Amino acid sequence: MLDEILQRTNEKIQSVQSRWSEDMRYLVTEMDMVELKATLVAGLVETFFVRLKRYLFLLIVTRFNNALDRENSRENVPLAAVYCVFNKLVKNSPASFTVGSYVCIDKMLVGFTGNYKFRMYMASKPKNYINAGEESGGLELDEEIKQFFKPIQAVLRHTAPLCGSNRNITADNWFTSVEVVQILKNSKGLTYADMLRKNKSEIPSQFQSCRTRTVGSSLYGYTKDITLLSHAPKRNK
Repeated sequence: MLDEILQRTNEKIQSVQSRWSEDMRYLVTEMDMVELKATLVAGLVETFFVRLKRYLFLLIVTRFNNALDRENSRENVPLAAVYCVFNKLVKNSPASFTVGSYVCIDKMLVGFTGNYKFRMYMASKPKNYINAGEESGGLELDEEIKQFFKPIQAVLRHTAPLCGSNRNITADNWFTSVEVVQILKNSKGLTYADMLRKNKSEIPSQFQSCRTRTVGSSLYGYTKDITLLSHAPKRNK
């Protein structure tokens, strides 16, 4: 990944060098690997960079993809500016980390001020966000997975390296459905535990909130391999 970033950044530097006067050329020389690592790791900045202008220049010209075909790529890939490097990071992660017996899947909202069409605004949050969990990476899914709804696609994509390991998956209720539980159990060798949103059609009416339910009581429903639990922590809840 670093080699890719270094190559694309030096291509950008070469394209702007001619705009600088001769007495300022020392600021726009090509970057080496040591400088790249210092640029990306903020803790090394103060000890490595002698000139602040050089550091600011490197921040401006650092690139993560081929700038020459970026506009064409944006038509199909909204995250074109970092797509290649981000994909490599995602693919390398399973080889670098080992998860335990219980795995959590959730979406992540990253604060972002750029002007991209996938940016979203949330009234409850102070910033605009890139959605880095629900939608990202779906372009490379198999046709078999694309037939499912987005929440199921996300679960199947993130659990692919864990298939057959008999691990237990926990996820946000946005991802949770009876269908995803059955797919993971029957086809992927994984179990699943989480809350269902109350508007799911699979939940029997007896398990919905009811005035006659005793506070603290629980109802259980069973199929061959799925258990449904409804707990009443408060009245009408």
